[in-house]
Amino acid sequence: RQREAPQVPQPSQCAWRAPRALQFTVAPVVQLDLGRAADAVLEFSYAGVHRQEAVTKLLENRPLLLPLTDAKKSCRSLGRHGIQVSLLRLCETANFVLHPGCSVYTWTSGSAKIGFRLSGREARTKDMMRWHMRYIAGLLEATLIERPKNPFSFMADLVACCQEVPKETGLVGGRSFHLLWAEGLPPQALLSVRCGQKSRQASVEDLLTGRKRLEIGEGSLVQVQVLLRESMMGLPPPFVEEQLHQVQFPRVQSEMRPCGRCHRALPRPEDLRLQIKVQYAESPTPRLCYTPGEGEAQKQYLVDHDLHDFGQQLVRELVEASYAMPVDFLSFLGNKLSQLKP
Repeated sequence: RQREAPQVPQPSQCAWRAPRALQFTVAPVVQLDLGRAADAVLEFSYAGVHRQEAVTKLLENRPLLLPLTDAKKSCRSLGRHGIQVSLLRLCETANFVLHPGCSVYTWTSGSAKIGFRLSGREARTKDMMRWHMRYIAGLLEATLIERPKNPFSFMADLVACCQEVPKETGLVGGRSFHLLWAEGLPPQALLSVRCGQKSRQASVEDLLTGRKRLEIGEGSLVQVQVLLRESMMGLPPPFVEEQLHQVQFPRVQSEMRPCGRCHRALPRPEDLRLQIKVQYAESPTPRLCYTPGEGEAQKQYLVDHDLHDFGQQLVRELVEASYAMPVDFLSFLGNKLSQLKP
Protein backbone atom coordinates (compact mmCIF):
# COMPACT_ATOMS: atom_id res chain seq x y z
CA ARG A 1 0.00 0.00 0.00
CA GLN A 2 1.43 3.28 -1.06
CA ARG A 3 1.71 5.85 1.64
CA GLU A 4 0.27 9.25 0.77
CA ALA A 5 2.72 12.10 0.80
CA PRO A 6 2.07 14.46 3.69
CA GLN A 7 0.50 17.72 2.68
CA VAL A 8 2.67 20.71 3.31
CA PRO A 9 0.57 23.62 4.56
CA GLN A 10 0.69 26.50 2.17
CA PRO A 11 1.69 29.80 3.71
CA SER A 12 -1.04 32.33 3.88
CA GLN A 13 -1.03 35.03 1.26
CA CYS A 14 -0.58 37.55 4.06
CA ALA A 15 1.91 35.51 6.11
CA TRP A 16 4.94 37.28 4.74
CA ARG A 17 5.59 40.95 4.72
CA ALA A 18 1.98 41.96 5.14
CA PRO A 19 1.72 45.73 4.76
CA ARG A 20 0.88 47.50 7.98
CA ALA A 21 0.31 50.93 6.48
CA LEU A 22 -0.28 52.86 3.30
CA GLN A 23 2.28 55.53 2.51
CA PHE A 24 1.33 58.60 0.48
CA THR A 25 3.84 60.88 -1.21
CA VAL A 26 2.62 64.12 -2.78
CA ALA A 27 4.19 66.24 -5.53
CA PRO A 28 2.85 69.13 -7.64
CA VAL A 29 1.85 68.48 -11.25
CA VAL A 30 3.04 71.95 -12.25
CA GLN A 31 5.12 74.56 -10.47
CA LEU A 32 3.10 75.51 -7.39
CA ASP A 33 3.22 78.74 -5.43
CA LEU A 34 3.47 77.46 -1.86
CA GLY A 35 2.02 80.71 -0.58
CA ARG A 36 -1.23 79.85 -2.36
CA ALA A 37 -1.31 76.43 -0.69
CA ALA A 38 -0.46 77.67 2.82
CA ASP A 39 -3.99 76.98 4.09
CA ALA A 40 -4.54 73.66 2.28
CA VAL A 41 -4.71 70.34 4.15
CA LEU A 42 -5.07 66.87 2.63
CA GLU A 43 -6.94 64.09 4.42
CA PHE A 44 -6.53 60.43 3.39
CA SER A 45 -9.16 57.87 4.43
CA TYR A 46 -9.13 54.09 4.03
CA ALA A 47 -11.09 51.38 5.87
CA GLY A 48 -12.33 53.80 8.53
CA VAL A 49 -8.89 55.25 9.34
CA HIS A 50 -8.14 58.92 8.63
CA ARG A 51 -4.88 60.86 8.56
CA GLN A 52 -4.25 64.44 7.44
CA GLU A 53 -1.33 66.78 6.88
CA ALA A 54 -0.69 70.28 5.52
CA VAL A 55 0.02 70.35 1.78
CA THR A 56 3.14 72.47 2.33
CA LYS A 57 4.62 69.77 4.59
CA LEU A 58 3.68 66.97 2.17
CA LEU A 59 5.41 68.86 -0.65
CA GLU A 60 8.63 68.87 1.41
CA ASN A 61 8.89 65.16 0.57
CA ARG A 62 7.43 64.17 3.93
CA PRO A 63 5.37 61.01 3.32
CA LEU A 64 2.16 60.44 5.27
CA LEU A 65 1.47 56.99 6.75
CA LEU A 66 -2.06 55.65 7.19
CA PRO A 67 -2.10 52.54 9.45
CA LEU A 68 -4.04 49.46 8.41
CA THR A 69 -6.01 48.43 11.51
CA ASP A 70 -6.35 44.73 10.59
CA ALA A 71 -3.29 43.62 8.64
CA LYS A 72 -4.69 40.21 7.52
CA LYS A 73 -8.08 41.55 6.51
CA SER A 74 -6.52 44.57 4.85
CA CYS A 75 -4.10 42.37 2.96
CA ARG A 76 -6.99 40.40 1.43
CA SER A 77 -9.00 43.50 0.58
CA LEU A 78 -6.24 45.83 -0.58
CA GLY A 79 -7.09 47.05 -4.03
CA ARG A 80 -10.81 46.31 -3.68
CA HIS A 81 -11.73 49.50 -1.86
CA GLY A 82 -10.95 53.00 -2.97
CA ILE A 83 -8.94 55.55 -1.06
CA GLN A 84 -10.74 58.79 -0.26
CA VAL A 85 -8.80 62.04 -0.46
CA SER A 86 -10.29 65.29 0.87
CA LEU A 87 -9.08 68.85 0.58
CA LEU A 88 -9.62 70.97 3.69
CA ARG A 89 -8.96 74.65 4.27
CA LEU A 90 -7.20 75.71 7.47
CA CYS A 91 -9.02 78.74 8.89
CA GLU A 92 -7.56 79.21 12.36
CA THR A 93 -4.95 77.68 14.65
CA ALA A 94 -4.98 78.11 18.42
CA ASN A 95 -2.33 76.84 20.84
CA PHE A 96 -2.87 76.07 24.51
CA VAL A 97 -0.60 75.06 27.38
CA LEU A 98 -2.50 72.92 29.91
CA HIS A 99 -2.15 73.39 33.64
CA PRO A 100 -3.17 70.34 35.72
CA GLY A 101 -5.22 72.62 37.98
CA CYS A 102 -7.17 74.38 35.21
CA SER A 103 -10.19 72.88 33.45
CA VAL A 104 -11.64 75.62 31.19
CA TYR A 105 -9.75 77.39 28.39
CA THR A 106 -10.85 80.15 26.01
CA TRP A 107 -9.42 81.65 22.84
CA THR A 108 -10.33 84.72 20.78
CA SER A 109 -9.10 85.86 17.37
CA GLY A 110 -11.11 88.65 15.77
CA SER A 111 -14.71 87.47 15.55
CA ALA A 112 -13.78 83.82 16.18
CA LYS A 113 -14.14 82.60 19.78
CA ILE A 114 -14.08 79.15 21.34
CA GLY A 115 -14.21 77.81 24.87
CA PHE A 116 -13.65 74.24 25.97
CA ARG A 117 -13.53 72.19 29.15
CA LEU A 118 -11.40 69.17 30.04
CA SER A 119 -13.28 66.52 32.00
CA GLY A 120 -10.30 64.43 33.05
CA ARG A 121 -6.64 64.80 33.74
CA GLU A 122 -3.57 62.62 33.71
CA ALA A 123 -2.14 63.54 37.10
CA ARG A 124 0.71 61.38 38.38
CA THR A 125 1.33 63.70 41.33
CA LYS A 126 -0.61 66.22 43.40
CA ASP A 127 2.48 68.27 44.17
CA MET A 128 1.38 71.81 43.28
CA MET A 129 4.97 72.99 42.80
CA ARG A 130 5.56 70.30 40.17
CA TRP A 131 2.39 71.34 38.39
CA HIS A 132 3.61 74.95 38.22
CA MET A 133 7.09 73.89 37.05
CA ARG A 134 5.56 71.71 34.36
CA TYR A 135 3.42 74.61 33.16
CA ILE A 136 6.45 76.91 32.90
CA ALA A 137 8.29 74.25 30.89
CA GLY A 138 5.25 73.95 28.60
CA LEU A 139 5.16 77.72 28.03
CA LEU A 140 8.83 77.79 27.04
CA GLU A 141 8.41 74.74 24.79
CA ALA A 142 5.43 76.28 22.97
CA THR A 143 7.38 79.52 22.53
CA LEU A 144 10.37 77.71 21.04
CA ILE A 145 8.12 75.85 18.59
CA GLU A 146 6.33 78.99 17.39
CA ARG A 147 9.20 81.47 17.88
CA PRO A 148 6.98 84.59 17.88
CA LYS A 149 8.40 88.08 17.48
CA ASN A 150 7.69 88.87 21.13
CA PRO A 151 7.87 85.71 23.29
CA PHE A 152 6.60 87.39 26.46
CA SER A 153 3.44 88.69 24.78
CA PHE A 154 2.92 85.23 23.28
CA MET A 155 3.25 83.52 26.68
CA ALA A 156 0.98 86.12 28.32
CA ASP A 157 -1.75 85.28 25.79
CA LEU A 158 -1.33 81.56 26.57
CA VAL A 159 -1.67 82.19 30.30
CA ALA A 160 -4.81 84.29 29.67
CA CYS A 161 -6.45 81.24 28.03
CA CYS A 162 -6.70 79.53 31.45
CA GLN A 163 -10.07 80.56 32.82
CA GLU A 164 -11.39 78.20 35.49
CA VAL A 165 -9.86 76.14 38.26
CA PRO A 166 -11.96 73.14 39.39
CA LYS A 167 -12.74 72.59 43.07
CA GLU A 168 -11.07 69.17 42.91
CA THR A 169 -7.76 69.71 41.18
CA GLY A 170 -5.79 66.92 39.54
CA LEU A 171 -8.68 64.88 38.18
CA VAL A 172 -7.51 61.46 37.06
CA GLY A 173 -8.53 59.41 34.04
CA GLY A 174 -8.53 59.98 30.30
CA ARG A 175 -8.90 63.59 29.24
CA SER A 176 -11.92 64.52 27.16
CA PHE A 177 -12.34 67.73 25.16
CA HIS A 178 -15.82 69.30 25.53
CA LEU A 179 -16.61 72.32 23.35
CA LEU A 180 -18.59 74.82 25.46
CA TRP A 181 -19.17 77.56 22.89
CA ALA A 182 -18.02 78.65 19.44
CA GLU A 183 -18.68 82.06 17.91
CA GLY A 184 -17.77 83.37 14.49
CA LEU A 185 -17.44 79.83 13.08
CA PRO A 186 -19.80 78.24 10.56
CA PRO A 187 -21.68 75.13 11.79
CA GLN A 188 -20.07 73.05 9.01
CA ALA A 189 -16.59 73.80 10.37
CA LEU A 190 -14.46 71.00 11.80
CA LEU A 191 -12.33 71.16 14.93
CA SER A 192 -9.10 69.16 14.91
CA VAL A 193 -7.53 68.75 18.37
CA ARG A 194 -3.95 67.48 18.70
CA CYS A 195 -2.26 66.62 22.00
CA GLY A 196 0.81 64.43 22.28
CA GLN A 197 0.57 61.57 19.79
CA LYS A 198 -3.23 61.79 19.46
CA SER A 199 -5.17 63.86 16.98
CA ARG A 200 -8.98 63.82 16.99
CA GLN A 201 -11.52 65.65 14.84
CA ALA A 202 -15.27 66.33 14.81
CA SER A 203 -17.69 68.93 13.50
CA VAL A 204 -18.43 72.02 15.58
CA GLU A 205 -22.14 71.15 15.48
CA ASP A 206 -21.61 67.63 16.88
CA LEU A 207 -19.33 68.95 19.62
CA LEU A 208 -21.70 71.74 20.68
CA THR A 209 -24.74 69.45 20.83
CA GLY A 210 -22.82 66.85 22.82
CA ARG A 211 -23.20 64.14 20.19
CA LYS A 212 -19.44 63.77 20.21
CA ARG A 213 -16.57 64.44 22.54
CA LEU A 214 -12.89 64.07 21.80
CA GLU A 215 -10.47 61.97 23.82
CA ILE A 216 -7.10 63.72 23.78
CA GLY A 217 -3.69 62.30 24.58
CA GLU A 218 -1.16 63.02 27.28
CA GLY A 219 0.95 66.13 27.21
CA SER A 220 0.92 69.81 28.10
CA LEU A 221 0.59 71.29 24.61
CA VAL A 222 -2.74 71.30 22.76
CA GLN A 223 -3.30 72.62 19.26
CA VAL A 224 -6.83 73.32 18.01
CA GLN A 225 -7.39 73.93 14.30
CA VAL A 226 -10.55 75.15 12.58
CA LEU A 227 -10.99 73.45 9.20
CA LEU A 228 -13.49 73.57 6.36
CA ARG A 229 -13.96 70.69 3.92
CA GLU A 230 -13.75 72.06 0.37
CA SER A 231 -13.82 69.02 -1.91
CA MET A 232 -13.45 65.27 -1.95
CA MET A 233 -12.46 62.64 -4.47
CA GLY A 234 -11.49 58.99 -4.55
CA LEU A 235 -8.59 56.99 -5.94
CA PRO A 236 -10.58 54.15 -7.55
CA PRO A 237 -9.60 50.51 -6.99
CA PRO A 238 -7.65 48.58 -7.85
CA PHE A 239 -4.61 50.79 -7.33
CA VAL A 240 -1.15 49.69 -8.32
CA GLU A 241 1.70 50.27 -5.91
CA GLU A 242 3.84 53.28 -6.82
CA GLN A 243 1.42 54.32 -9.53
CA LEU A 244 1.10 58.11 -9.76
CA HIS A 245 -2.45 59.42 -9.43
CA GLN A 246 -3.09 62.91 -10.77
CA VAL A 247 -5.81 64.74 -8.86
CA GLN A 248 -7.26 68.23 -9.21
CA PHE A 249 -9.07 69.95 -6.35
CA PRO A 250 -11.20 73.02 -7.15
CA ARG A 251 -10.73 75.85 -4.64
CA VAL A 252 -13.63 77.96 -3.36
CA GLN A 253 -13.95 81.59 -4.40
CA SER A 254 -12.54 84.34 -2.19
CA GLU A 255 -15.90 86.04 -1.62
CA MET A 256 -16.93 83.10 0.57
CA ARG A 257 -15.57 84.11 3.96
CA PRO A 258 -17.21 81.75 6.49
CA CYS A 259 -14.98 82.60 9.43
CA GLY A 260 -13.45 85.88 8.47
CA ARG A 261 -9.85 84.84 7.91
CA CYS A 262 -10.05 81.65 5.87
CA HIS A 263 -8.95 83.26 2.64
CA ARG A 264 -6.17 85.50 3.82
CA ALA A 265 -3.55 83.13 2.34
CA LEU A 266 -5.34 82.68 -0.98
CA PRO A 267 -6.61 86.00 -2.35
CA ARG A 268 -7.15 84.37 -5.75
CA PRO A 269 -7.80 80.65 -5.22
CA GLU A 270 -6.69 78.37 -8.02
CA ASP A 271 -7.28 74.67 -8.58
CA LEU A 272 -4.78 72.51 -6.76
CA ARG A 273 -3.21 69.93 -9.11
CA LEU A 274 -1.18 67.23 -7.38
CA GLN A 275 0.42 63.85 -7.99
CA ILE A 276 -0.15 61.25 -5.29
CA LYS A 277 1.94 58.09 -5.07
CA VAL A 278 0.63 55.17 -2.99
CA GLN A 279 3.05 52.64 -1.49
CA TYR A 280 2.86 49.86 1.07
CA ALA A 281 4.80 50.25 4.30
CA GLU A 282 5.83 47.56 6.77
CA SER A 283 5.69 49.92 9.75
CA PRO A 284 2.78 52.24 10.68
CA THR A 285 5.17 54.57 12.51
CA PRO A 286 6.55 57.43 10.42
CA ARG A 287 10.23 58.20 10.44
CA LEU A 288 11.11 61.40 12.22
CA CYS A 289 11.86 64.27 9.85
CA TYR A 290 14.32 66.86 11.04
CA THR A 291 14.38 70.29 9.50
CA PRO A 292 17.99 71.33 8.85
CA GLY A 293 19.04 74.06 11.25
CA GLU A 294 15.91 73.77 13.41
CA GLY A 295 17.90 73.08 16.59
CA GLU A 296 20.31 75.92 15.90
CA ALA A 297 17.43 78.31 15.24
CA GLN A 298 15.87 77.44 18.61
CA LYS A 299 19.20 77.94 20.41
CA GLN A 300 19.66 81.31 18.77
CA TYR A 301 16.11 82.29 19.70
CA LEU A 302 16.85 81.43 23.34
CA VAL A 303 19.93 83.63 23.28
CA ASP A 304 18.32 86.54 21.44
CA HIS A 305 15.46 86.81 23.93
CA ASP A 306 17.38 85.68 27.04
CA LEU A 307 14.75 83.03 27.72
CA HIS A 308 17.10 80.71 29.62
CA ASP A 309 17.77 83.32 32.32
CA PHE A 310 14.11 84.32 32.30
CA GLY A 311 13.06 80.73 33.00
CA GLN A 312 15.56 80.36 35.85
CA GLN A 313 14.44 83.64 37.42
CA LEU A 314 10.81 82.58 37.14
CA VAL A 315 11.54 79.30 38.92
CA ARG A 316 13.40 81.10 41.75
CA GLU A 317 10.49 83.47 42.30
CA LEU A 318 8.06 80.56 42.20
CA VAL A 319 10.00 78.64 44.86
CA GLU A 320 10.17 81.70 47.11
CA ALA A 321 6.46 82.50 46.80
CA SER A 322 5.29 78.85 47.02
CA TYR A 323 1.81 79.40 45.54
CA ALA A 324 -0.62 76.88 46.99
CA MET A 325 -3.44 77.51 44.51
CA PRO A 326 -3.29 77.42 40.68
CA VAL A 327 -5.30 80.65 40.41
CA ASP A 328 -2.68 82.52 42.48
CA PHE A 329 0.16 81.13 40.39
CA LEU A 330 -1.54 81.98 37.08
CA SER A 331 -2.28 85.51 38.31
CA PHE A 332 1.37 85.98 39.30
CA LEU A 333 2.59 84.62 35.98
CA GLY A 334 0.18 86.75 33.93
CA ASN A 335 1.25 89.92 35.75
CA LYS A 336 4.93 89.02 35.36
CA LEU A 337 4.62 88.53 31.61
CA SER A 338 2.45 91.60 31.13
CA GLN A 339 5.24 93.75 32.59
CA LEU A 340 7.61 92.42 29.93
CA LYS A 341 5.26 93.11 27.00
CA PRO A 342 6.22 96.12 24.80
